[in-house]
Amino acid sequence: MNLLIHLVFGLGIFHLAVNAAEVTEPSTQLAFPTVVQVLDQGKEVPLQLTGIAVRSKFFVNVYALAHYMQDPAKFSQAAVFDEILRNRKIKQFVLKWVHDVDLKSIREAYLTGFQKSLSADEQLHAKKAIDTYLALYTSGAKVGDVHILRWFPDGIVTLTINDQPIGKITDPLFAKGLWGIWFNPKSVVSRNKLVKNLLD
Repeated sequence: MNLLIHLVFGLGIFHLAVNAAEVTEPSTQLAFPTVVQVLDQGKEVPLQLTGIAVRSKFFVNVYALAHYMQDPAKFSQAAVFDEILRNRKIKQFVLKWVHDVDLKSIREAYLTGFQKSLSADEQLHAKKAIDTYLALYTSGAKVGDVHILRWFPDGIVTLTINDQPIGKITDPLFAKGLWGIWFNPKSVVSRNKLVKNLLD
């Protein structure tokens, strides 16, 4: 609670009630904490919620999504997405699945996302990392599954599924492309909702 009070009143970053330890995504009614702790080089680092959104397809909710960031600040609409995609500070996505999706569809969705977030040349340079990442998925997603993607400085990306560490990839271009799936202008979700708490 002391951390939350400091967050609200000391830093002035979030406009949340002191007792609002969670935020609920309205269409799925799934709750996400306003602060999460991430272990980095033996130390716990607090990440703060920047926003939540939902991925829908053909009017069906697929997953609710929350994004977190280390030491967030306020940005203008024009600058916020460039800042998000910089290879610095720890960032995290939490995907909570509300619809079953088979393995083929998950891999195809990521490939399509990379095609939108990276240029043809960038896709070529990041191909090995992209292929390695897709291979980390060995089964589809089920209702109730939780996928956590973390981006550490130096382009390190980790994947955790249902509390089980799955793998790690080190490639700054890949990391930028992965985050760009949700933060590029053709994002599969409302990217403005994912940065709601960062905007001036």
